[in-house]
Amino acid sequence: MDQADLQFKKNIMNRVKTIHYLRVVIRPLLIELLTIIISLVILSFLISIPDILRNLAELPTIILYPTYLFEAFVKTQLVIQALLVIGTLTTAVFLISLFKNISQFINLARSKSI
Repeated sequence: MDQADLQFKKNIMNRVKTIHYLRVVIRPLLIELLTIIISLVILSFLISIPDILRNLAELPTIILYPTYLFEAFVKTQLVIQALLVIGTLTTAVFLISLFKNISQFINLARSKSI
């Protein structure tokens, strides 16, 4: 085998590895993202986002935003609080998973270029 054949086989294997990696990673990420989107749609029916934004705009300084949001959270129903906490945790897990997979993909791309 000459150098061109080896390089050709190496390129094919790199493409196979990339396709396999994308299949393994993309499917779980899409499921997680779909879960987050469904949660946001459900919450949008339970929470009036325009009212929250209007009230935030009426605050004199941005320093009061956390206080307002905390008070609004405490005054909501327990079910909505639970949904917000679950949604926040799901989003955090999704973002951690996303960054982990992106870093793995970058490492895979770097190892190919060596």
